[in-house]
Amino acid sequence: MAGDPGERSTMTGAAMRPRRAVVLAWLREALTAPETAALGYLVTFAPMVLTNRLSAANFLFFAALLPLSIPRIVALASRPDGRAVLRRLPGTVVAASAAYVTFLTIAAAVQPDATWRLVRKDSEYGLAIVGFVAATGVLVATGTRFLRLAVLGLAGAVAASALLNVAAFLPSFPTDPEDLLAWRLVAVLGMPEYANATNISATYAVLLVVAAAAASGLTRSWLERSVLIVATGVLGVAVILTQSRGAVLGVACGLVVLAATLSRRARIALLVGATLCLAGLAVTPLGPDWVQRGVSYRPAVWAAYLDKAAERPLLGYGPHADIGVTIAPDVPIGQPHNLILSGQIRGGIGAALAMAALLAAGLFWSVRLVRAGGSVVPLCGFVTMTVCGMVDYNLLITRPAWPWLTFWLPIGFAAGAELAVRAGADPAVGDAGTRR
Repeated sequence: MAGDPGERSTMTGAAMRPRRAVVLAWLREALTAPETAALGYLVTFAPMVLTNRLSAANFLFFAALLPLSIPRIVALASRPDGRAVLRRLPGTVVAASAAYVTFLTIAAAVQPDATWRLVRKDSEYGLAIVGFVAATGVLVATGTRFLRLAVLGLAGAVAASALLNVAAFLPSFPTDPEDLLAWRLVAVLGMPEYANATNISATYAVLLVVAAAAASGLTRSWLERSVLIVATGVLGVAVILTQSRGAVLGVACGLVVLAATLSRRARIALLVGATLCLAGLAVTPLGPDWVQRGVSYRPAVWAAYLDKAAERPLLGYGPHADIGVTIAPDVPIGQPHNLILSGQIRGGIGAALAMAALLAAGLFWSVRLVRAGGSVVPLCGFVTMTVCGMVDYNLLITRPAWPWLTFWLPIGFAAGAELAVRAGADPAVGDAGTRR
């Protein structure tokens, strides 16, 4: 009978099955989309720069970044272009990153005051760092949409944080010009434990250059380009207010690299703007003193730490030791202000060689990607990070925090450049044979 309840129930169930299949297909598509993976990165790192919660990024790395990124990577394994990239793992950049954190962990384990708990933490965080670099590399190598949206979101978040910090800082402008050298922007919002001027300047510098590079050729709409241009301007002001010479040098080098890839008109406009900024700084009373203050200490710092490295060349002092030195005239220095020398001091010759290999490989493959017609974003970010790191910073094993956004993220971009080139990326789209 047409009105039989059992028959109607069967028909209803049959009609619902296609709907359920459609919903499941849509959900599967959403979970494996590059937009979802980019959202995971934004959800993880935005609270780190927009709040003062110490453990926010560490919690969100496991609660958001991994759950939102792993489905994309798993889905890539079922596609020819994705398999081509995954087969190239680990690659030299990821392998050098793994070697670096391994040597630091070994150095920590052999110190007289080493504890099992500390070594276990270093091992766990080191494994997470290597996984983060590898995952970022795979996502970058298999889709410009991920790179575009990740840069857009992270640059916007960091610029918003910088804008709030600048707004809170400007009312303290000193009336005495002699006090200007000590008037340096610090973070009142975001990057807890890393809020001093030197640390935040590196983050601002890397995201500034990455945003400028993305705005020059990676955006898909005028709105995206406008957001990135505004972010670049805000971060530029913030970098200047930190008075960090390393960050300014990193930005200058990153923009020179970017200018070399642009059209003649865009190159001239960029270089004219940079020249005007430097000229304006040079004619102020702050300029010469600012430059001289930075240049005068670096050779003495490096010489002091080279002497210190010679005392323990094989395994170093470990990542947790107090390695402070004092240089004339009674200036205390806490770390070597150089990524390779820091590797030598902290993890011995193995860590130093691993860091040197990491920087060389990242630069080599990022250049190769640009020459193949791919995105300039990984190269610009890596150059800026490297220049900053070689004059101002050390890189330790940490939970997800400031070093991840400032150093390991650009390293992950460089890993993506390597994987894309080695997998035979289609230079027309910058992806490993996919237009997703």
